Amino acid sequence: MSKTLLSTGRRFAAVAALVLAACACVAATMLGATPAYATESGPVYRLYQPATSEHLYTTDAYEARVLYEMEGWGYEGVSWNAPSSGTPVYRLYNSELGSHLYTTDENEMNELVANYGWTADFDGSPIFLSGGTVNVYRLYNEDLNGLHHWTTNENEYNVLPDYGWTQESVGFYAESNGLTYTRTHYYPEAMNSGWAYDSDGLLRYYIDGTPQLLWVIAPSPDDPNDIERYYVDPVTRCVTTGWFDVDGYTYYGTDNYGAVARNTYMQNPFNEWVEFDNDGVCTHAATVAEMEAEAQNHESETEWLILVNTTTDFLGVFHINGTVWEPYEYWRVSCGASDSSTVLGEYSITGRGASFDGTKDDGTAYTCYWYTQFYGNYLFHSILYYQGTMEEYDPTIGANVSDGCVRMDIDHAEWIYDYIPDGTYVYIYE
Repeated sequence: MSKTLLSTGRRFAAVAALVLAACACVAATMLGATPAYATESGPVYRLYQPATSEHLYTTDAYEARVLYEMEGWGYEGVSWNAPSSGTPVYRLYNSELGSHLYTTDENEMNELVANYGWTADFDGSPIFLSGGTVNVYRLYNEDLNGLHHWTTNENEYNVLPDYGWTQESVGFYAESNGLTYTRTHYYPEAMNSGWAYDSDGLLRYYIDGTPQLLWVIAPSPDDPNDIERYYVDPVTRCVTTGWFDVDGYTYYGTDNYGAVARNTYMQNPFNEWVEFDNDGVCTHAATVAEMEAEAQNHESETEWLILVNTTTDFLGVFHINGTVWEPYEYWRVSCGASDSSTVLGEYSITGRGASFDGTKDDGTAYTCYWYTQFYGNYLFHSILYYQGTMEEYDPTIGANVSDGCVRMDIDHAEWIYDYIPDGTYVYIYE
Protein backbone atom coordinates (compact mmCIF):
# COMPACT_ATOMS: atom_id res chain seq x y z
CA MET A 1 0.00 0.00 0.00
CA SER A 2 1.46 3.30 -0.94
CA LYS A 3 1.83 5.88 1.81
CA THR A 4 1.48 9.58 1.17
CA LEU A 5 2.89 12.42 3.19
CA LEU A 6 0.23 14.37 5.04
CA SER A 7 0.45 17.79 3.39
CA THR A 8 4.05 18.09 4.52
CA GLY A 9 4.97 20.97 2.26
CA ARG A 10 2.22 23.11 3.73
CA ARG A 11 2.47 22.08 7.32
CA PHE A 12 6.18 22.05 7.83
CA ALA A 13 7.47 24.89 5.70
CA ALA A 14 10.11 26.71 7.69
CA VAL A 15 8.93 29.89 9.36
CA ALA A 16 11.15 32.87 10.03
CA ALA A 17 9.84 33.45 13.55
CA LEU A 18 7.46 31.77 15.95
CA VAL A 19 4.16 33.59 16.49
CA LEU A 20 4.28 34.19 20.22
CA ALA A 21 0.63 35.14 20.35
CA ALA A 22 -0.20 31.50 19.68
CA CYS A 23 1.25 30.49 23.03
CA ALA A 24 -2.06 31.27 24.71
CA CYS A 25 -3.74 28.76 22.43
CA VAL A 26 -1.05 26.17 23.08
CA ALA A 27 -1.28 26.68 26.82
CA ALA A 28 -4.97 25.87 26.61
CA THR A 29 -4.04 22.24 26.02
CA MET A 30 -3.40 21.81 29.74
CA LEU A 31 -6.99 21.37 30.80
CA GLY A 32 -6.60 20.69 34.48
CA ALA A 33 -5.26 18.37 37.13
CA THR A 34 -4.28 14.78 36.51
CA PRO A 35 -7.21 13.20 34.61
CA ALA A 36 -8.28 9.57 34.72
CA TYR A 37 -7.72 9.19 31.00
CA ALA A 38 -3.97 9.80 31.22
CA THR A 39 -2.93 6.15 30.93
CA GLU A 40 -5.95 4.67 29.16
CA SER A 41 -5.34 2.63 26.05
CA GLY A 42 -6.95 3.53 22.77
CA PRO A 43 -6.75 6.21 20.09
CA VAL A 44 -4.12 8.94 20.24
CA TYR A 45 -5.64 11.98 18.53
CA ARG A 46 -3.41 14.20 16.40
CA LEU A 47 -3.98 17.95 16.09
CA TYR A 48 -2.09 20.69 14.27
CA GLN A 49 -1.52 24.35 15.24
CA PRO A 50 -0.83 26.37 12.05
CA ALA A 51 0.58 29.34 13.98
CA THR A 52 3.48 27.30 15.37
CA SER A 53 3.63 24.26 13.03
CA GLU A 54 3.28 22.03 16.09
CA HIS A 55 1.43 18.73 16.25
CA LEU A 56 -0.17 17.74 19.55
CA TYR A 57 -1.11 14.22 20.64
CA THR A 58 -3.69 13.27 23.25
CA THR A 59 -5.79 10.29 24.27
CA ASP A 60 -8.57 12.54 25.52
CA ALA A 61 -11.34 13.16 22.97
CA TYR A 62 -12.64 16.04 25.10
CA GLU A 63 -9.28 17.83 25.07
CA ALA A 64 -9.02 17.26 21.31
CA ARG A 65 -12.55 18.58 20.78
CA VAL A 66 -11.94 21.74 22.84
CA LEU A 67 -8.76 22.53 20.93
CA TYR A 68 -10.49 21.82 17.62
CA GLU A 69 -13.71 23.72 18.29
CA MET A 70 -12.48 26.61 20.46
CA GLU A 71 -8.73 27.11 20.12
CA GLY A 72 -8.06 27.05 16.38
CA TRP A 73 -6.30 23.71 16.18
CA GLY A 74 -6.76 21.56 13.09
CA TYR A 75 -7.77 17.94 13.57
CA GLU A 76 -5.90 15.18 11.70
CA GLY A 77 -7.51 12.00 13.00
CA VAL A 78 -6.07 9.16 15.09
CA SER A 79 -2.30 8.97 14.76
CA TRP A 80 -1.95 5.60 16.49
CA ASN A 81 -3.53 3.40 19.17
CA ALA A 82 -1.81 3.25 22.54
CA PRO A 83 -1.54 -0.04 24.47
CA SER A 84 -3.15 -0.79 27.84
CA SER A 85 0.21 -1.64 29.39
CA GLY A 86 3.75 -0.55 28.72
CA THR A 87 6.23 2.26 29.35
CA PRO A 88 4.75 5.60 30.50
CA VAL A 89 5.02 8.52 28.07
CA TYR A 90 5.09 11.98 29.64
CA ARG A 91 4.04 15.25 28.00
CA LEU A 92 5.76 18.53 28.80
CA TYR A 93 5.05 22.11 27.72
CA ASN A 94 7.41 25.09 27.33
CA SER A 95 5.55 28.41 27.21
CA GLU A 96 8.63 30.28 26.00
CA LEU A 97 9.08 27.97 23.02
CA GLY A 98 5.34 27.42 22.57
CA SER A 99 5.70 23.67 22.08
CA HIS A 100 5.27 20.27 23.71
CA LEU A 101 7.68 17.39 24.21
CA TYR A 102 6.92 13.71 24.76
CA THR A 103 9.37 11.42 26.53
CA THR A 104 9.54 8.01 28.17
CA ASP A 105 12.49 9.15 30.30
CA GLU A 106 11.23 10.30 33.71
CA ASN A 107 14.70 11.65 34.58
CA GLU A 108 14.62 13.79 31.41
CA MET A 109 11.22 15.12 32.42
CA ASN A 110 12.40 16.02 35.92
CA GLU A 111 15.56 17.70 34.58
CA LEU A 112 13.65 19.79 32.04
CA VAL A 113 11.10 20.85 34.66
CA ALA A 114 13.71 21.71 37.29
CA ASN A 115 16.24 23.56 35.14
CA TYR A 116 14.95 24.44 31.67
CA GLY A 117 11.57 26.10 32.02
CA TRP A 118 9.38 23.14 31.08
CA THR A 119 6.11 22.22 32.83
CA ALA A 120 4.91 18.62 33.13
CA ASP A 121 1.36 18.28 31.83
CA PHE A 122 -1.13 16.40 34.06
CA ASP A 123 1.07 16.95 37.13
CA GLY A 124 3.68 14.57 35.75
CA SER A 125 1.31 11.67 35.14
CA PRO A 126 1.67 9.79 31.82
CA ILE A 127 -0.36 11.00 28.84
CA PHE A 128 -0.35 7.50 27.33
CA LEU A 129 1.79 4.35 27.26
CA SER A 130 4.45 3.07 24.89
CA GLY A 131 4.31 -0.57 23.83
CA GLY A 132 3.63 -2.76 20.83
CA THR A 133 5.27 -3.37 17.47
CA VAL A 134 4.49 -0.14 15.60
CA ASN A 135 7.33 2.40 15.58
CA VAL A 136 6.55 5.98 16.59
CA TYR A 137 9.35 8.00 15.01
CA ARG A 138 10.72 11.24 16.44
CA LEU A 139 12.03 14.20 14.44
CA TYR A 140 13.54 17.57 15.39
CA ASN A 141 13.51 20.96 13.64
CA GLU A 142 16.06 23.50 14.85
CA ASP A 143 14.60 26.22 12.62
CA LEU A 144 11.23 25.93 14.39
CA ASN A 145 12.58 26.71 17.87
CA GLY A 146 13.57 23.10 18.42
CA LEU A 147 10.13 21.73 17.64
CA HIS A 148 9.70 17.95 17.76
CA HIS A 149 7.34 15.79 15.73
CA TRP A 150 6.16 12.18 16.12
CA THR A 151 4.71 9.92 13.46
CA THR A 152 4.09 6.24 12.68
CA ASN A 153 4.15 7.02 8.95
CA GLU A 154 7.52 5.84 7.58
CA ASN A 155 7.06 7.87 4.41
CA GLU A 156 6.45 11.03 6.41
CA TYR A 157 9.49 10.23 8.54
CA ASN A 158 11.66 9.80 5.43
CA VAL A 159 10.40 12.88 3.56
CA LEU A 160 10.46 15.44 6.39
CA PRO A 161 14.27 15.82 6.27
CA ASP A 162 13.71 17.51 2.89
CA TYR A 163 11.86 20.23 4.84
CA GLY A 164 14.48 20.91 7.51
CA TRP A 165 13.68 18.13 9.96
CA THR A 166 16.29 15.84 11.55
CA GLN A 167 15.47 12.19 12.16
CA GLU A 168 15.95 11.01 15.76
CA SER A 169 15.00 7.33 15.31
CA VAL A 170 12.18 5.65 17.24
CA GLY A 171 10.78 7.64 20.15
CA PHE A 172 8.40 5.01 21.47
CA TYR A 173 5.99 2.31 20.28
CA ALA A 174 2.29 1.93 19.51
CA GLU A 175 -0.08 -1.01 19.54
CA SER A 176 -1.41 -0.24 16.05
CA ASN A 177 -1.73 2.51 13.48
CA GLY A 178 -4.71 4.83 13.54
CA LEU A 179 -6.67 6.56 10.81
CA THR A 180 -4.93 9.82 9.89
CA TYR A 181 -6.66 12.17 7.49
CA THR A 182 -4.96 13.21 4.26
CA ARG A 183 -5.45 16.85 5.18
CA THR A 184 -6.06 18.98 8.26
CA HIS A 185 -9.68 19.76 9.10
CA TYR A 186 -10.70 22.99 10.82
CA TYR A 187 -13.87 23.68 12.75
CA PRO A 188 -16.65 25.32 10.70
CA GLU A 189 -17.88 28.77 11.63
CA ALA A 190 -21.59 28.02 11.25
CA MET A 191 -23.86 25.21 12.37
CA ASN A 192 -26.79 23.94 10.31
CA SER A 193 -29.69 21.54 10.58
CA GLY A 194 -29.98 18.18 8.83
CA TRP A 195 -27.12 17.23 6.51
CA ALA A 196 -24.51 19.97 6.19
CA TYR A 197 -20.95 20.34 4.93
CA ASP A 198 -18.37 22.32 6.87
CA SER A 199 -15.80 24.60 5.25
CA ASP A 200 -13.45 21.67 4.59
CA GLY A 201 -16.09 19.61 2.81
CA LEU A 202 -16.77 17.19 5.67
CA LEU A 203 -20.37 16.05 6.06
CA ARG A 204 -22.26 16.33 9.34
CA TYR A 205 -25.71 15.22 10.38
CA TYR A 206 -27.76 17.33 12.79
CA ILE A 207 -30.95 16.63 14.68
CA ASP A 208 -32.64 19.78 16.04
CA GLY A 209 -29.40 21.67 15.51
CA THR A 210 -27.31 19.16 17.47
CA PRO A 211 -24.50 17.32 15.64
CA GLN A 212 -24.92 13.57 16.05
CA LEU A 213 -22.00 11.47 17.29
CA LEU A 214 -20.82 7.93 16.63
CA TRP A 215 -23.34 5.66 14.83
CA VAL A 216 -26.14 7.39 12.96
CA ILE A 217 -28.95 5.73 11.00
CA ALA A 218 -30.19 8.36 8.57
CA PRO A 219 -31.55 8.86 5.06
CA SER A 220 -29.08 9.57 2.28
CA PRO A 221 -28.73 13.26 1.38
CA ASP A 222 -29.66 12.26 -2.18
CA ASP A 223 -32.56 9.92 -1.46
CA PRO A 224 -34.75 10.13 1.66
CA ASN A 225 -35.90 6.55 1.04
CA ASP A 226 -32.32 5.23 1.15
CA ILE A 227 -31.63 4.63 4.85
CA GLU A 228 -27.94 4.06 5.52
CA ARG A 229 -25.56 3.70 8.43
CA TYR A 230 -22.93 6.38 9.11
CA TYR A 231 -20.14 6.82 11.66
CA VAL A 232 -19.58 10.31 13.04
CA ASP A 233 -16.10 11.05 14.38
CA PRO A 234 -16.31 11.99 18.08
CA VAL A 235 -13.86 14.88 17.67
CA THR A 236 -14.77 16.51 14.37
CA ARG A 237 -18.41 15.37 14.63
CA CYS A 238 -18.21 14.74 10.89
CA VAL A 239 -19.16 11.65 8.93
CA THR A 240 -16.14 9.39 8.47
CA THR A 241 -15.12 8.22 5.02
CA GLY A 242 -12.51 5.64 4.05
CA TRP A 243 -11.26 2.85 6.30
CA PHE A 244 -11.70 3.17 10.06
CA ASP A 245 -11.85 0.99 13.19
CA VAL A 246 -14.44 1.10 15.98
CA ASP A 247 -14.35 -1.17 19.02
CA GLY A 248 -11.99 -3.58 17.29
CA TYR A 249 -14.01 -3.88 14.08
CA THR A 250 -13.08 -2.45 10.68
CA TYR A 251 -15.51 -0.50 8.50
CA TYR A 252 -15.43 1.50 5.28
CA GLY A 253 -17.21 4.82 4.76
CA THR A 254 -18.00 4.99 1.05
CA ASP A 255 -17.83 7.98 -1.24
CA ASN A 256 -21.62 8.03 -1.04
CA TYR A 257 -21.55 10.65 1.74
CA GLY A 258 -19.75 8.22 4.02
CA ALA A 259 -22.47 5.56 4.10
CA VAL A 260 -20.89 2.43 5.58
CA ALA A 261 -20.28 -0.32 3.02
CA ARG A 262 -22.65 -3.23 3.72
CA ASN A 263 -23.30 -6.60 2.08
CA THR A 264 -20.56 -6.16 -0.49
CA TYR A 265 -16.95 -7.00 -1.37
CA MET A 266 -13.96 -4.76 -2.05
CA GLN A 267 -10.17 -4.64 -1.75
CA ASN A 268 -8.74 -3.18 1.42
CA PRO A 269 -5.56 -1.00 1.48
CA PHE A 270 -3.44 -4.17 1.58
CA ASN A 271 -4.97 -5.42 -1.69
CA GLU A 272 -6.90 -8.16 0.14
CA TRP A 273 -10.45 -8.91 -0.92
CA VAL A 274 -12.79 -8.54 2.03
CA GLU A 275 -16.53 -8.64 2.58
CA PHE A 276 -18.90 -6.55 4.69
CA ASP A 277 -21.91 -7.89 6.59
CA ASN A 278 -25.24 -6.11 6.98
CA ASP A 279 -23.86 -3.98 9.82
CA GLY A 280 -20.82 -3.00 7.77
CA VAL A 281 -18.31 -5.12 9.70
CA CYS A 282 -15.38 -6.07 7.47
CA THR A 283 -14.11 -9.65 7.33
CA HIS A 284 -11.94 -11.62 4.94
CA ALA A 285 -14.02 -12.92 2.07
CA ALA A 286 -15.12 -16.54 2.28
CA THR A 287 -13.10 -17.27 -0.85
CA VAL A 288 -9.96 -16.33 1.08
CA ALA A 289 -10.70 -18.94 3.73
CA GLU A 290 -11.52 -21.51 1.06
CA MET A 291 -8.25 -20.87 -0.77
CA GLU A 292 -6.25 -20.91 2.45
CA ALA A 293 -7.72 -24.32 3.31
CA GLU A 294 -6.87 -25.59 -0.18
CA ALA A 295 -3.29 -24.35 0.14
CA GLN A 296 -2.68 -26.73 3.07
CA ASN A 297 -3.03 -29.67 0.64
CA HIS A 298 -0.02 -28.60 -1.43
CA GLU A 299 3.71 -28.19 -1.17
CA SER A 300 6.39 -26.19 -2.96
CA GLU A 301 10.11 -26.32 -3.55
CA THR A 302 10.41 -22.77 -2.19
CA GLU A 303 8.90 -20.91 0.78
CA TRP A 304 6.18 -19.60 -1.55
CA LEU A 305 3.06 -21.14 -3.09
CA ILE A 306 0.59 -19.65 -5.60
CA LEU A 307 -3.02 -20.75 -6.01
CA VAL A 308 -5.41 -19.59 -8.73
CA ASN A 309 -9.16 -20.23 -8.72
CA THR A 310 -10.37 -19.85 -12.31
CA THR A 311 -14.02 -19.79 -11.27
CA THR A 312 -13.75 -16.85 -8.87
CA ASP A 313 -10.79 -15.25 -10.69
CA PHE A 314 -8.76 -14.93 -7.51
CA LEU A 315 -5.04 -15.52 -7.03
CA GLY A 316 -3.54 -16.20 -3.64
CA VAL A 317 0.12 -16.00 -2.69
CA PHE A 318 1.03 -18.05 0.38
CA HIS A 319 4.16 -18.08 2.53
CA ILE A 320 5.20 -21.02 4.67
CA ASN A 321 5.27 -20.65 8.46
CA GLY A 322 6.54 -23.89 9.90
CA THR A 323 4.25 -26.39 8.21
CA VAL A 324 1.37 -24.00 7.56
CA TRP A 325 0.77 -21.95 4.42
CA GLU A 326 -0.29 -18.44 5.45
CA PRO A 327 -1.96 -15.93 3.08
CA TYR A 328 0.46 -13.23 1.98
CA GLU A 329 -1.32 -11.58 -0.96
CA TYR A 330 -4.79 -12.05 -2.40
CA TRP A 331 -5.75 -10.44 -5.70
CA ARG A 332 -8.51 -10.37 -8.23
CA VAL A 333 -7.22 -11.56 -11.64
CA SER A 334 -8.55 -12.54 -15.07
CA CYS A 335 -8.16 -16.13 -16.20
CA GLY A 336 -8.79 -17.68 -19.63
CA ALA A 337 -12.00 -17.22 -21.58
CA SER A 338 -14.25 -20.22 -22.29
CA ASP A 339 -12.58 -20.91 -25.65
CA SER A 340 -9.04 -20.41 -24.29
CA SER A 341 -9.25 -21.59 -20.70
CA THR A 342 -6.33 -21.49 -18.30
CA VAL A 343 -4.70 -24.88 -17.77
CA LEU A 344 -5.65 -26.67 -14.58
CA GLY A 345 -3.23 -28.60 -12.41
CA GLU A 346 0.05 -28.13 -10.57
CA TYR A 347 3.03 -26.42 -12.20
CA SER A 348 6.09 -24.43 -11.17
CA ILE A 349 7.69 -21.09 -11.95
CA THR A 350 10.29 -21.54 -14.70
CA GLY A 351 11.19 -18.08 -16.00
CA ARG A 352 10.30 -14.43 -16.35
CA GLY A 353 10.72 -11.29 -18.41
CA ALA A 354 10.07 -7.55 -18.44
CA SER A 355 7.51 -7.54 -21.28
CA PHE A 356 6.24 -9.20 -24.44
CA ASP A 357 4.27 -7.95 -27.43
CA GLY A 358 1.30 -9.45 -29.24
CA THR A 359 -1.42 -8.70 -31.77
CA LYS A 360 -5.16 -9.20 -31.31
CA ASP A 361 -7.43 -10.63 -34.02
CA ASP A 362 -8.50 -7.11 -34.99
CA GLY A 363 -4.88 -6.17 -35.65
CA THR A 364 -4.35 -4.15 -32.46
CA ALA A 365 -0.78 -4.43 -31.22
CA TYR A 366 -0.36 -4.65 -27.45
CA THR A 367 2.28 -5.08 -24.74
CA CYS A 368 2.06 -6.99 -21.46
CA TYR A 369 4.54 -6.21 -18.70
CA TRP A 370 6.28 -8.25 -15.98
CA TYR A 371 5.49 -11.79 -17.08
CA THR A 372 6.33 -14.88 -15.05
CA GLN A 373 6.13 -18.30 -16.73
CA PHE A 374 4.55 -21.31 -14.99
CA TYR A 375 3.80 -23.71 -17.91
CA GLY A 376 4.76 -23.40 -21.59
CA ASN A 377 3.18 -20.23 -22.93
CA TYR A 378 1.02 -19.80 -19.83
CA LEU A 379 2.11 -16.78 -17.87
CA PHE A 380 1.25 -14.41 -15.05
CA HIS A 381 1.39 -10.91 -16.53
CA SER A 382 -0.09 -7.43 -16.45
CA ILE A 383 -3.25 -6.30 -18.19
CA LEU A 384 -2.91 -5.33 -21.86
CA TYR A 385 -1.48 -1.96 -22.90
CA TYR A 386 -1.21 -0.45 -26.34
CA GLN A 387 2.12 -1.62 -27.71
CA GLY A 388 5.14 0.13 -26.23
CA THR A 389 3.03 2.45 -24.05
CA MET A 390 1.45 2.60 -20.61
CA GLU A 391 -1.97 3.38 -22.09
CA GLU A 392 -4.41 0.66 -21.13
CA TYR A 393 -5.85 -1.36 -24.00
CA ASP A 394 -7.85 -3.90 -22.00
CA PRO A 395 -7.88 -3.29 -18.21
CA THR A 396 -10.40 -6.05 -17.45
CA ILE A 397 -9.84 -7.71 -14.08
CA GLY A 398 -12.19 -10.20 -12.43
CA ALA A 399 -13.62 -11.89 -15.52
CA ASN A 400 -12.55 -14.81 -17.70
CA VAL A 401 -11.33 -12.91 -20.76
CA SER A 402 -7.69 -13.85 -21.32
CA ASP A 403 -6.15 -16.10 -23.97
CA GLY A 404 -5.21 -18.57 -21.22
CA CYS A 405 -2.72 -16.59 -19.18
CA VAL A 406 -3.50 -15.06 -15.79
CA ARG A 407 -3.78 -11.29 -16.13
CA MET A 408 -3.53 -8.93 -13.20
CA ASP A 409 -2.80 -5.37 -12.14
CA ILE A 410 0.65 -4.32 -13.33
CA ASP A 411 1.86 -3.76 -9.74
CA HIS A 412 0.85 -7.29 -8.82
CA ALA A 413 2.54 -8.74 -11.90
CA GLU A 414 5.71 -6.87 -11.05
CA TRP A 415 5.55 -8.14 -7.45
CA ILE A 416 5.47 -11.77 -8.60
CA TYR A 417 8.28 -11.04 -11.07
CA ASP A 418 10.39 -9.51 -8.30
CA TYR A 419 9.73 -11.81 -5.35
CA ILE A 420 8.54 -15.26 -6.39
CA PRO A 421 11.55 -17.47 -7.24
CA ASP A 422 11.83 -20.19 -9.86
CA GLY A 423 10.70 -23.55 -8.54
CA THR A 424 7.70 -22.10 -6.70
CA TYR A 425 4.69 -24.37 -7.20
CA VAL A 426 1.55 -23.01 -8.85
CA TYR A 427 -1.75 -24.81 -8.37
CA ILE A 428 -4.63 -23.83 -10.67
CA TYR A 429 -8.12 -25.18 -10.03
CA GLU A 430 -11.78 -24.34 -10.56
